[in-house]
Amino acid sequence: MKKNDNRYEVLTNQGYRQLNAGHFADAIESYDQALQIQSNDHLSWYNRGNALGELGRLDEAIQSYDKALQFNPKYHLAWNNRGIGLRKLGRHLGAVESYEKALRINPNDHRTWYNLGLALYNLSRYNDAQKSYDKALKINPKAHQAWNNRGLTLYQLGRFSEAIKNYDKALQLKPDNHAAWNNRGLASEKSGHLTEAIECYDKALQLNPDYYVAWNNRGLSFSALGEYEQAIENYDHALQIQPDYHEAWNNRGLAVYNLGHPGEALEDYDKALQLWPNLHQAWYNRGNALDSLGHPVEAIENYDKVLQIKPDSVEAWNNRGTVLEKFGRYEQAIECYDQVLQLQPNSVKGWNNRGAALEEIGQYEQAIECYDKVLQFQPDFHEVWNNRGVALGNLGRFEEAIPNFDKALQLNPNYEIAQQNRDLASKKLG
Repeated sequence: MKKNDNRYEVLTNQGYRQLNAGHFADAIESYDQALQIQSNDHLSWYNRGNALGELGRLDEAIQSYDKALQFNPKYHLAWNNRGIGLRKLGRHLGAVESYEKALRINPNDHRTWYNLGLALYNLSRYNDAQKSYDKALKINPKAHQAWNNRGLTLYQLGRFSEAIKNYDKALQLKPDNHAAWNNRGLASEKSGHLTEAIECYDKALQLNPDYYVAWNNRGLSFSALGEYEQAIENYDHALQIQPDYHEAWNNRGLAVYNLGHPGEALEDYDKALQLWPNLHQAWYNRGNALDSLGHPVEAIENYDKVLQIKPDSVEAWNNRGTVLEKFGRYEQAIECYDQVLQLQPNSVKGWNNRGAALEEIGQYEQAIECYDKVLQFQPDFHEVWNNRGVALGNLGRFEEAIPNFDKALQLNPNYEIAQQNRDLASKKLG
């Protein structure tokens, strides 16, 4: 028995050294031999789980942590690492349960609070994730990753200025965190500070020139500035590093389209869809390109693809309606706009397009009601004032129509169509 005890100690020490040296397969073998001698040692099961996790054998790692917890249910590190394995497998609810069990045992472990935040973030529970990061930072205010990820939750909540402050905290603690510079760029872009965003991406790329995500995001900022050729250069950089980066192919296509080359844009969208067939943004952009090329039937087919994947795509419903109008299929177009307004009751575009389609089929009173809705949300929409005047004119109500044309001209004195319509209404009135 004494000989077995010595052998067991030799094997566990050996396994521990191998684990720390990165020799994970050897460590597993050592722990397997040790556990044949003494199967109830929670530490050996725990370390075995860590070695398996490092090799990506996550299901087996979780089984080892379960064994460790069978022999020591209060070993919070095993609960924590079990949660990490579950999170990596995408089983976020299970991960949350494991982290919560770890925290009931040891509520002062900032790493577990941080890990709980990650799992909650992946469940889109951003407010809860933020609270977890708050707990982690109260225990360890220098945890730069917690500051960075707290910024990510604030970004998802649309609180971009606050997110930037959190990224700044992370960067004070770790200035060479290229991911934090990239995230700061995204928040700056959302805040409308495009030049500042590009500077952040530049910082990220100085630290990691192969960070293809930052090249892609830098391209998006240039696209937002209308500098499409520079945007394409950035997308090309991203694709040189990561040729199967479907988002960059889609973004490249959009920049090419905005330069007036819809045919070339289609090639990029097709590459994106080869890599990710359910990328609804690419199907939508492809539909727009086909419409521009004079292929409305194919455009509708692409919008239908979008709606199969994302039935709540307001943009696809709206554009499907405008293409149907080209065929004179106004009733079907109106059905599309109704879908838009069901999803987004305050959609200016949806109400305006619905009004225009109703006008085409002679339903002028209903069209006016739609234009009134638009003007509630956007009273300075000069084209809608004109359209409202036209609808009133078609009802023979020229005296009411004229002030609408006047309003359109007040908002845009160079609006020739409104002037022509006003002159015509004046003649009819006279």
